[in-house]
Amino acid sequence: MELRITSDLYMLAGALGRDPEQKMTQSGKNLVTFSVAIGKQPVNGNPDQTETVWRNVACWTKLADSA
Repeated sequence: MELRITSDLYMLAGALGRDPEQKMTQSGKNLVTFSVAIGKQPVNGNPDQTETVWRNVACWTKLADSA
């Protein structure tokens, strides 16, 4: 069985939901986690209503070092 590693690039624009948490895995890799609140509008065609979508983000190794 072949292990394939893929990566995707996402750009999120929103508000930081909580302070980033930095952790170190048992194997010594750096990990930073945080959440982002993204406002989605309009809801049901009403421009005065917005829906908030929360995304959890995990940054590993080199990206975590600069997060």
